[in-house]
Amino acid sequence: MLASFVEHGFTVAHAALARIAGNGDGAKEAPQLKANKSIPTDPSPAASIATATMTSKRVVCSMTVASKETISRDTICIRLTFKEGEGMIIPVGKHVKISCPNPALEATQWNGKVDSETGEATIERKYTPVESDMTGFTLIVKVYPCCPQFPDGGKMSQYLNSLTTGQALDVELPFGLIQYFGNGLFKRSKNEVKATEVAIIVGGSGVTPMFRLVDEALRVESDATKFSVIDANRDEDHIIYKDRIDALVTAHPNRLRLTHILSNPSEAWTGKKGYVDKETIMASLPRPSDHTLVLICGPPPMMSAVITQLEELGYDPKRVWEF
Repeated sequence: MLASFVEHGFTVAHAALARIAGNGDGAKEAPQLKANKSIPTDPSPAASIATATMTSKRVVCSMTVASKETISRDTICIRLTFKEGEGMIIPVGKHVKISCPNPALEATQWNGKVDSETGEATIERKYTPVESDMTGFTLIVKVYPCCPQFPDGGKMSQYLNSLTTGQALDVELPFGLIQYFGNGLFKRSKNEVKATEVAIIVGGSGVTPMFRLVDEALRVESDATKFSVIDANRDEDHIIYKDRIDALVTAHPNRLRLTHILSNPSEAWTGKKGYVDKETIMASLPRPSDHTLVLICGPPPMMSAVITQLEELGYDPKRVWEF
């Protein structure tokens, strides 16, 4: 497997962590492995985008909150770091799983619905880093506070929002079936796809896995893959990482095309309005072809509607992947 990685120009970066997850039976202790000192702490973009772990097993570790910043009305940016001597670059396309105490251990309902996590001491949620290096990674988290619509709010997002610098939390990594290896090469499980143009449709916080993919790819000058993105949100305040995404378009106008669309914008909004439909897709994304891959990530109702529209427009279902 590693030989095939090298064949495609992949670079392996790995430093061991103290505990390695078992095959679904929970974490188990493993011998302490030595960190690979030959790996730079600040790898080149080409090295970072092609990172793969040297073990097929997931790693469980205790990470530390290095910083936390509120970047919009309901969104935080949180940086988690590994312990000294430990580290791993999360492969592009992969995500991590965070655990925390269940705030409703004995509750039978949460936000007015039956709570499937009743009785569980801890809960788990998955997030995709927007940045990752050997020292740690950065997450963008949408916080769901208590409100009339959701009287209890979001369990994990409120927990993460309560953390302060220096606190520790358990993280398991990496997860995910999809990975980008650079130069238009994607892999989902055992299925490899080569694309010269990547069409991306995201809604809300679904932009986070796509941001890192596009950001990492654009850093590599030899990667000629082009990206077209539709970013759908409710209003201006809900556009996550807007300044960073717009900056990528400005820096790479020949490789990145971006369309923002809002369902309930302010009167000052001059961009597209409404929901993602066939007209928006045809105007914003490359046409169906054997060289086009479509990636979508967002709320389930949106994704279901988008998949139907893509099929009706002639996109090959085998080249439409859900994150």
